[in-house]
Amino acid sequence: MKIILENWRRYLHGNFLNEAAKGVVDLGEYKVYIERSPDYIEIAIGTDENYAEVGNIALEIVEGCKSGNKVWYVSDVNAHIEGFGPFLYDLAIIYSTKHGFGLTSDKSQSTSMEALNLWKYYIDNRSGEYDIKSIFSRCPDSESPRMRGAELVGGSKHLTPDDEEFKYLTSVLQAKSYQRLRDLMDLNKIVRL
Repeated sequence: MKIILENWRRYLHGNFLNEAAKGVVDLGEYKVYIERSPDYIEIAIGTDENYAEVGNIALEIVEGCKSGNKVWYVSDVNAHIEGFGPFLYDLAIIYSTKHGFGLTSDKSQSTSMEALNLWKYYIDNRSGEYDIKSIFSRCPDSESPRMRGAELVGGSKHLTPDDEEFKYLTSVLQAKSYQRLRDLMDLNKIVRL
């Protein structure tokens, strides 16, 4: 029972992301596959036989941005092997900064509590790695974020600046370094589709 409570406490405090997170050195036989068009990016980790075997993250452009300000949002994410979810997000933040203004939470659907916890963790605990900006500085006409949940009227709720979740889901993360991307290139671990 004590171990269950300790694990639950670590989960609630976000420490599980640090402990379980995989990185470049954990790829082994896997490679990173990147598909990019002007309005879509997919980053996947897998093998030549199954490029998304480990997982993938898809990004699309936020609507309502000023001309020349590409802000990307997470439109889909799947991690099939534990620990690679945060690595996919790290790569998505780096790649979206390299090809735009950075990465924000889902703007096409409502955001789940799991995704909110991830954004809280990144903003509260990893600000040394990422610059944090408001989406409204680049995308003044961006739609207000929505939270998903059965307890909410109609299953989702538009957030306002008075809601605690608002600051997390209207933040844009920008990579301060492209080192992980350079490391992958040095190891010939990137395949462009």
